[in-house]
Amino acid sequence: MNDIENSNVTPEQESAAQATPAPAPAPQPAPAPQPAPQPTPIAPQNPQQGYGYQASYQQPVQPIQPVQPVQPTVENEPPMRVRDWLLVIFLMSIPCINLILLFVWGFSDAPGKKSRANYCKAQLLWTAIMAGVSLLSTLLLGGLFASLFEMIANM
Repeated sequence: MNDIENSNVTPEQESAAQATPAPAPAPQPAPAPQPAPQPTPIAPQNPQQGYGYQASYQQPVQPIQPVQPVQPTVENEPPMRVRDWLLVIFLMSIPCINLILLFVWGFSDAPGKKSRANYCKAQLLWTAIMAGVSLLSTLLLGGLFASLFEMIANM
């Protein structure tokens, strides 16, 4: 209490000081973001290198290795020549021979003729699909005409 008596603060001022909180400190502005450092171009030491960047950004230059020719394998075979394809197309135009050759060429393991084997397999698949569609349409149309003739006969 001695402190109150010695100070010039009245009890009303003291109770008001206790009731009001101290003002909050003013918010500090956030520091501005710094841009990322950019590499600076440097002059080339060798005119053939061109303009580069600082040493930490340069990559070592690897010597170019000569390309070795690839030998044909099962996966990498030479393409069929045009005259081979002309022969295939001619033989496919001969009836009955074409079906035999489609099976022989499609399922044989002749080296270097993978493209012809794939062509023959695709042609056999289309032939089977068209034969199925033809059979189905013949049965449907045959039944339709049979019922039509039966209806005409009963008139």
